[in-house]
Amino acid sequence: MGLVAHGGHCVARYDGRVVFVRHALPGEQVLVRITETKRDSFCRGDAVEVLQASPGRREAPCAHFRPAVCGGCDFQHAEPELQRELKASVICEQLERLGGVEMAVTVEELPGGEFDWRTRVRWATDRDGNVGPRVARSHDVVALSPAAPCLIAAPGLTELALSPAVSELARRAQQQVSPGTVPGKGHRGGRGRSHGQKLSDRPVTGGGRRDAEAEIVLTAAGDGSVLAAAAGMGLASPSSHPAYPDTVTETVHGRAFDVAVDGFWQVHPAAASTLVDAVMGFVPDVQGGIAWDLYGGVGLFAAFLADAVGPSGQVVSVEFDERASELAAANLRDVPQVQVVCGKVEDVITRLDRKADVIVLDPRAPARAGSSAPLLPTATPPSLSMSPATPRRWAATPERWTNWATSSRRCVRSTPSRRRRTWSASRSLLGPE
Repeated sequence: MGLVAHGGHCVARYDGRVVFVRHALPGEQVLVRITETKRDSFCRGDAVEVLQASPGRREAPCAHFRPAVCGGCDFQHAEPELQRELKASVICEQLERLGGVEMAVTVEELPGGEFDWRTRVRWATDRDGNVGPRVARSHDVVALSPAAPCLIAAPGLTELALSPAVSELARRAQQQVSPGTVPGKGHRGGRGRSHGQKLSDRPVTGGGRRDAEAEIVLTAAGDGSVLAAAAGMGLASPSSHPAYPDTVTETVHGRAFDVAVDGFWQVHPAAASTLVDAVMGFVPDVQGGIAWDLYGGVGLFAAFLADAVGPSGQVVSVEFDERASELAAANLRDVPQVQVVCGKVEDVITRLDRKADVIVLDPRAPARAGSSAPLLPTATPPSLSMSPATPRRWAATPERWTNWATSSRRCVRSTPSRRRRTWSASRSLLGPE
């Protein structure tokens, strides 16, 4: 097996073709079952037998972590220290390949251990009312049980998923799904808005047309709420309370943030405060200045940027999701120097004052930051990016930039056992040609 690729698979080569292999580790010799092939392109496979194991391999703690079962975790077969090393290697590879930068990276561990940390999950459903993670590269539902729960889910979430109230919610949500429609992915704001798209409008691979499955978001919030929601279908709770709020409250460094039950928030209990500390540690002296918080969500970074610029400064928080923007405005109503703007970043920044002293970017998809590059100010200030790829996407617009450097970086693993969400807060400087 070769190195780990961005995506959690090991890269192997067989008969001149690249094979992305799950359940393997770098340096191992394994027997691979090919699970997917693409004509004249790469293949996917599962390691079904280990012939020569890595010293960092262990028996996966979760009963669902095995070939052709759960696709939620990627690294449970690796010791925690090796997991961090694998994530660091992916970040180093991206920096070097995308930006031509060689930089040593150490991935920090958040407190709390490997399991019981994921406070928000978006799980699939079926027409029998079952709710759980998806089978790897499938739309089937993993069968959870009290004896075989999801180990990374916060306490109470597996029990909630198995409750009669959530099963009924799942059945009703399935009845509302139109055949041939793909349910929308998670958004940053709130409930009740459809983000589905017809299958004819998107590529279909591997299985042709299919009927969509509804999704249920389960939340174990910082305020103690344990709730489930399906878009447009209301909420469910294990209690008999007759009415449930459509928001929960998360608290970071003493400041409260209302978040939609199925909206975007950091899934690890310690992630939000750690990321705020990391970002603000890179912010220069901007008292009286201007800060942009792009893809600002419900106002997490904007709230603390407001302290940095002070009463005489200004913070502009830009977010596309309407519900998230509404909540951001409510969360920051006591901070008059913050302006919340709802709209696409690439559209809004053309209308903003181009004298920003610092820019914070937290796009859900790093590619989104690239679309903003040609519109950034001529003299770009320090940028604080939550993705290792984002600064290079700016620098990849040669008509605008020739100088790019990452002056400092702090990487935090906020999702143990998973390939996603190794947050990489960095201070990057770009210079115009």
